[in-house]
Amino acid sequence: MLAAPDGPLDDTRPARRSITVRDLLTFTNGFGMCVDMFEAPTPWPIVLEEQRLGLATLGPPNPLVQPPPDE
Repeated sequence: MLAAPDGPLDDTRPARRSITVRDLLTFTNGFGMCVDMFEAPTPWPIVLEEQRLGLATLGPPNPLVQPPPDE
């Protein structure tokens, strides 16, 4: 996991526990949502990388942008 949500993507720490099915079903398995990430004067690295990869994890779902089934 990231040491700080607004920090560099290579500054990570081990997760405290494994992701569970409960995390997946309650949508608590991602990097979270913080209003500050959208109001920052400089975009956070995680926001830039999400956009670069076209993950469509921020904002409303985009059915036209989906990863291949194996991903």
